[in-house]
Amino acid sequence: MSVIRSLFFVVCLAEASWNREESVPEDGGTSVTGSEGNQLRLFMCITGQLGRLVLDSKIENFIKAQKSKGHVVDVVTILDPALEPRYYHAEASGYGNRSTAFNNLQEVEAALAPHARNSRVVTYLQPENPKVPSWYVANSASHSAPRQRETRSKMQMRQFYTIAQCYNHMEDFEAENGERYDEVLRLREDAYIMRPPTLLHEMNPVPDALAIDCDRWMGINDKALLIRREAASVYYKGLLEAVTHP
Repeated sequence: MSVIRSLFFVVCLAEASWNREESVPEDGGTSVTGSEGNQLRLFMCITGQLGRLVLDSKIENFIKAQKSKGHVVDVVTILDPALEPRYYHAEASGYGNRSTAFNNLQEVEAALAPHARNSRVVTYLQPENPKVPSWYVANSASHSAPRQRETRSKMQMRQFYTIAQCYNHMEDFEAENGERYDEVLRLREDAYIMRPPTLLHEMNPVPDALAIDCDRWMGINDKALLIRREAASVYYKGLLEAVTHP
């Protein structure tokens, strides 16, 4: 949403650029400075539906990759446990491979626990029929038919409600650990990380946020966002607030 971008120094990259090997500094990021010197405290929140969850690349190319640099990673997944997911695009209804998917939230916890410093799997039943302001429906995918705009808007509202849950769990971990995170990554459950991404503290100057493919329309999409902890409340709370209380 453009209201979010107006508050930050945001770097917008195409999806391929966010995963480029050459975007990593020559020193491998070892010169970065976080709250504990060169060690960064990272929080990853995965949101969405259990039936669409893709986890392998998130473990390999974020959790394990950042741990290898000496950083710590805590993870929360906030998932609707339904195994039959919702899709906006009809052609995506056959998406995913159930033979490699998770059958329950306990399997998700078992997959994350060996790799994250702390992990938490949260059940969140997405609202079936969320209330969407008429102005938002009218401005959502304006090229689509009215019914399609309404369907798309409701799916986005479910995402906003789910994203808002991340902030509370992040604060819980901070209270339990007695420390504040440096960077926060929010990923949609079906996002696939091709290569370890460049962290904000590995950039010069250090931006407030890194978003994927948002430069074409001056907004923030729901695929992924890496953001400094100091700015996190505006994104995690601001998306829902901007829509419900414009």
